[in-house]
Amino acid sequence: MDSKQYYITLPDKTQEGPYDEKALIARYQASKYPEGTLVWCEGMAGWILIETMISSVEKITNEERETTDCKPNTPPLSASIPPTPPIPSIPDNFKKEYYVVDYDGNKQGPYSLDELKNFVKIGKLYGSELGWKQGMTDWVSLNDILDIRPVTYYMEPQSWVACSFFCASSILSIVSTIAFSDRSYGASIIFSWGSILTFLTASILLLIRLFKAWKVLQNISGRIRIPSPGQAIGFLFIPFFNFYWGFVAFCKVSSLGDKLLKRPGSIQLWPFLTYCVLNILGLFVHGALRGAASRSSFESWLIIGSIISTGCSVCAIFMIYYINKLISKYHNTKLPC
Repeated sequence: MDSKQYYITLPDKTQEGPYDEKALIARYQASKYPEGTLVWCEGMAGWILIETMISSVEKITNEERETTDCKPNTPPLSASIPPTPPIPSIPDNFKKEYYVVDYDGNKQGPYSLDELKNFVKIGKLYGSELGWKQGMTDWVSLNDILDIRPVTYYMEPQSWVACSFFCASSILSIVSTIAFSDRSYGASIIFSWGSILTFLTASILLLIRLFKAWKVLQNISGRIRIPSPGQAIGFLFIPFFNFYWGFVAFCKVSSLGDKLLKRPGSIQLWPFLTYCVLNILGLFVHGALRGAASRSSFESWLIIGSIISTGCSVCAIFMIYYINKLISKYHNTKLPC
């Protein structure tokens, strides 16, 4: 049995040690270490599975025992003071030397480099926090410390389809208004129904994207209690309550989504808020159209409705872009191997 000092890293990245060989074997035999536990000591090229190390030690011990049994009795060696073993060095990526400051200014740590990588990977940290260790002149982004690959934001095909329907809805609404002004009432009705149908289709596609955004928020919320994706979308169909809930379901994507992205303000609030307000105004315009007493009054409300429809479409396109940005960041935050 030698005097080596062994360090342990559990599967959850918790570190233990140092232990001498006898203590390490005793703890292993007592089932203290689950499968996947790593061990390292001075002189090893890197971390190895503890099962591999224990089996090697037992093999060497058995060979030494067999060799000893075969040797004739020899006089004992003169006693000597054993040399002082060198202080074991821990690999850099396992040294707990990094401190982190979150968005609220709270200081956390120290953490090892591997712990930071794991925290970002599971969403406990977002990569945009500031990190520092002894020897650094200033706090820098964890993205720079961990050398996280830059994320490319892109629009998925479903999002392009939704944007196309919103654009088509606005165009049909404007054409319907022009046809009504030209007294082409039949064409105006056809274009009006086309605008309504394309807007409903676009809204359904938007809700699908919103559902996916809330799934991301659910995964990164940590200890923050937020509605489930089903609640966030389902409550939008409750009469009267949905006037309030629309602001929650849409606007929270901005405030909570900022925590995942590079910096606060990456997901702008204005398109989400404006979309909710314009939808409420659109209901009032719809009621005014039904109650219009004259052609000129109906035409005026129709123009206002077209303006609101166009504004909704513009806000929706921006929302879809920001939702894609959120989802893309979540799914593409990968650390270099």
